[in-house]
Amino acid sequence: MSSNGDNYYIDQSGKIMSAAGKSVHVAVATGFIDRKFAQNELYQLGLYLQQNPFWKAQVEQINVTPRKELEIVPRVGDHILFLGKATDFEEKFSKLQTFYSKVLNRIGWNKYERISIEFNNQIIGTKKEE
Repeated sequence: MSSNGDNYYIDQSGKIMSAAGKSVHVAVATGFIDRKFAQNELYQLGLYLQQNPFWKAQVEQINVTPRKELEIVPRVGDHILFLGKATDFEEKFSKLQTFYSKVLNRIGWNKYERISIEFNNQIIGTKKEE
């Protein structure tokens, strides 16, 4: 659902479909979403998620900020994933999966408040205050 009240699905070809009376298990997109952004950037992210079973299962919500940057709410872990601009999904999610397996599996999934994968070749984690 966008901040302007629109509520719809995007199909496999990128076309808008009414959400009235329908319920499908997909990530919910919220925030500052216009139809053009939904049919382009969010559609590309949706295709990526559909092709990657781990991320399809892990991504629960996608929030679009006023600057058209993406925040992901995962199913597992109490943190927000900050993707930044809707680009380079394969690279961003690949390094995040490495971080999950090498770091979060060892220290715990709830140590970080925010994990940013916005920039190339780095992950920035903001630890929760204890």
